[in-house]
Amino acid sequence: MDGQPIWETYFRKGDTVTILRCSLLHQTDFDSLLKEPDTFYIGKKTCLLPFLTIRDNLMIGLPKEKQAASLAEIKKLQHFFKLPNTIKSQHPDVLSPEQLFLIHLIRSLILDNRLIIVNCVELKLPRFFVSALQPALELLAEQHPFKLIFLIK
Repeated sequence: MDGQPIWETYFRKGDTVTILRCSLLHQTDFDSLLKEPDTFYIGKKTCLLPFLTIRDNLMIGLPKEKQAASLAEIKKLQHFFKLPNTIKSQHPDVLSPEQLFLIHLIRSLILDNRLIIVNCVELKLPRFFVSALQPALELLAEQHPFKLIFLIK
């Protein structure tokens, strides 16, 4: 991980501020970031249970009283990212890397994570996909304040 290039995106609720910056992330910095509260790491080892549907995977660990509101939010985010209506009934092994990333992003937002680290190399996410997603992420930040760090090549 030492010397891993990163692409940081900062979002703040209200007057949305976005700063894109390329820099190097060193292992000690990365380890300390993972220890931060409300941190969600999306990478190769972030997995969805293959025997559960996407819907069931998204519901894991949510308290019963929060599930109805979470399902409504999932539906909004699914529509926002233009994911197919059938995706919630599918299993993770049939999804593309881009769809899996979006599902993990939706889960992190449902869990109210404020720092989301995305390992684009492990996920095999094309840089053009991440770049094209930036305007949508800015719009999304109006409802969900968060900071994204993309680990890139």
